[in-house]
Order: sequence, then structure tokens, then C-alpha cells
Amino acid sequence: MRVSAKGEYAIKAMLDLALCDDGLTLQPIQDIARRQGIPQRYLEQVLLGLKRAGFLHSRRGSAGDAGGDLIHLWRAMSDAVNSVVDATTLDDLRRQAVERRASTKPMYHI
Repeated sequence: MRVSAKGEYAIKAMLDLALCDDGLTLQPIQDIARRQGIPQRYLEQVLLGLKRAGFLHSRRGSAGDAGGDLIHLWRAMSDAVNSVVDATTLDDLRRQAVERRASTKPMYHI
């Protein structure tokens, strides 16, 4: 699975907020950008998308802060991952590996 740069930045920002989230304090965008090594202008666009999707809330102003009620998101993600892992057997993984190997054709380069 490929994750776009925007998706990677969104994941990094959400993780950063989750690690800093006490439920009361908004985090300045410049601090998130600095901690995660994300260009601030690009992070602003990413956070705006997350806000529109309902994952974050923010406050306008010179600080440009963002925060989130992330516990419900992490629970939903954990439940989704657990449902996939719980429903997958070792035999399922073996069959998938065999199918991938069978569909791979050799490539020749000159």
C-alpha cells in the first residue's frame, strides 16, 4: 500500500497531536511542523482537511492552534485493525503468498 505525502503528513500530525493531547491544550501549528519536520504551509492544508473531516478542532489567530478529540479515532482504528487481524489465519497468509508468487512473471532487462 502506498501512502501519499499528504497522507503521511496527516498521520504524523495526528500522531503528534495524540501524543501531546491532554484534551485541553491546543497545539500551535508551527510546533507540530517543527517536531514532525513538515513544511508549515503544507501542514496547514493537511490540518484543514482533517478539520473539515471532523477529526480536529482549531482556533484562528496568530497562533494557529489545532487539537483533537482523538480517543474515538484511535479506538475506531484499533477496532478496525483488530477485526482484520482476528479474521486472518496463518493459512490465509500462506495462500495469499502462493497466489502472489504464481502471478509473478519474470522480467528480463537488456
